[in-house]
Amino acid sequence: MPDKTTRDLLIQFSEAKKALRERGVIRSERFTGELGEWLVETAHRGQRAEGTTQKGWDIKLMSDGKPLKLQVKAHAKGDNNPARWTNISRDSLDHFDRLVIVVMTNDYFIKEWLEIPVENVKRLIVQSGKSTIIQWKDAKDFTVDWKSLPGYQDISDFEMPRKAR
Repeated sequence: MPDKTTRDLLIQFSEAKKALRERGVIRSERFTGELGEWLVETAHRGQRAEGTTQKGWDIKLMSDGKPLKLQVKAHAKGDNNPARWTNISRDSLDHFDRLVIVVMTNDYFIKEWLEIPVENVKRLIVQSGKSTIIQWKDAKDFTVDWKSLPGYQDISDFEMPRKAR
């Protein structure tokens, strides 16, 4: 069987995106961000914002009888990518209660899951050039065992295979 052409691969990619849209996983062309939002929504059994451009938060849920707004930042990092930080706008800090950072491999297995209350985000945020960021090493105390979240079973196929760890 001959190798697939670039066009064949793009057709497969397009078909996969269409199927993910039909399942409600992605809603726009921001694939990694949309996937991260779906993972957090599913794991927490929350509800994503109606539109894909909601200012300052992505997921709503109830926690201890109170509404909670989550801002989700997702990353798919190659093995050789040394960047270990997340951009976060100071302007968004008044719009969410918790920042959730989902770090995935470049083939979309979950590597890290951080959940940082906004009060801690305010303490951890630093200036880096023209951007404001959170260094993941500074937020390691906010690592969450995502396998203990209520909807884990629905996202369990994002667990890294043992040999890849």
